[in-house]
Amino acid sequence: MKKVILFVVISLAISSVAAQNNGEQAGKHELSAGVGVFSFNQALSALGDLLGTAATAGYVTTAGDYNWFTPFISYQYAFSKRFSLGGTFAFDYNTLKVSNHDTPVGNYKRYYSTFSLEGVLNYMNNGNSRLYGLLGGGVTVTSIPDNKEKINNLVYPNFQISPIGYKFGDKIGGFVELGYGYKGFINAGVFTRF
Repeated sequence: MKKVILFVVISLAISSVAAQNNGEQAGKHELSAGVGVFSFNQALSALGDLLGTAATAGYVTTAGDYNWFTPFISYQYAFSKRFSLGGTFAFDYNTLKVSNHDTPVGNYKRYYSTFSLEGVLNYMNNGNSRLYGLLGGGVTVTSIPDNKEKINNLVYPNFQISPIGYKFGDKIGGFVELGYGYKGFINAGVFTRF
């Protein structure tokens, strides 16, 4: 009986050390860069422009050009194998055509800078592959630098919900996430861990 107990204790100790060395993310920093498709900022702009065009019958505002890809950079710190916390900066832009009684006033460029905090919960973490969910919240600052009407910057809350994400690689790798918010419906990119 003592041999069985000793065998179990040694086996548990070995598997515990192996688990710590295989995929342990505590104390690790991660930088990532990626691009998302059709973000909340673009959807909100498109809806607002559509409503503005419909309400003014196209005499005041008309939808311009939209950027369907949203680049972003992120930083995360892994507090444990299961949980990371960090932040993201995402950038969007598009244009709006404005007229004054059938006289074109110009195309206004709108820039959207999003700053957010993000939490990541790993469902599975095997070192070189991770399945996870992400929840982020922050603010978006909208600026229109060349407007003659001196429209002030608009600041509004924004979010990202990505219930499914997958990362592959150890020190350098790639990722893909499905969800919605300031990064878009789907986003992908690369990361480095140090």
